[in-house]
Amino acid sequence: MMTTLQRELPLQLLLLLLLSLLGLLSKEVLFIFIGRQRELDELLVNVVVKDLQPFTIVEDVGFRAFVNKLDPTYVLPSHKALKTMVAERFIKTKEKAKEELKKAEFVSLTADMWSSINMDGYLGLTCHYITPEAKMATVLLGVQRFHQTHTAQHIMEAEKLLMAEWGIASKVQCMVTDNAANMSLSTYLLGLRHIPCFAHSLNLIVKKSLDQEDIGNGHVRRERVFHDYNDFLAHDDDWLISRFRFPRSILLELCAELSPAWV
Repeated sequence: MMTTLQRELPLQLLLLLLLSLLGLLSKEVLFIFIGRQRELDELLVNVVVKDLQPFTIVEDVGFRAFVNKLDPTYVLPSHKALKTMVAERFIKTKEKAKEELKKAEFVSLTADMWSSINMDGYLGLTCHYITPEAKMATVLLGVQRFHQTHTAQHIMEAEKLLMAEWGIASKVQCMVTDNAANMSLSTYLLGLRHIPCFAHSLNLIVKKSLDQEDIGNGHVRRERVFHDYNDFLAHDDDWLISRFRFPRSILLELCAELSPAWV
């Protein structure tokens, strides 16, 4: 892979190198320029990685004018060179994370699957552990495009490969997933303890309870319970608790969850 220093040299740098070879420019000045270039390159990579900017940002007229105003001596890399620099940062950061994980005695995992708006499947796996300094730490092991059918067997195989790649297979104590059958079964196929996501479980409980036909003394659905939202807000906490067994604050959150149009 091409490194940052191996990317095509800008005209300004070539000129400085030529002046240095001719003895018209001291090596100290050349090293200062190269050091400054490297420093700003790293900051540019931060902009792309942390702010989710496209590689082509270096070709935007406004951005180029802004950078030139801040530091006219800085030479922006091409979008291809910037892509290479980000890839180098990824490899370096991943290796650093692997070294940190080696210090962890035990780890736990969270896994999730979802589909994009184009119905492309993705699998995400996150690792959680306690550092030697007794601090909680988290590292994203991967977010992978999932081309296979979303069966428990296929999910288990993908998770197993990620665990092996990061060298944590023997350290994993449990895995947290939602309550989907394929996610739960994939955990059992790995021989791990499965812990259902508390937030997802609570969400299912509340929705199930509000979806029941039998609410209070009548047989009305949730739409009838909240058909007049203004009337609902007029009641105090005592009435709400006696009717729904929840205070106003909790009910407002539930209404927002069920239908944002109510709030």
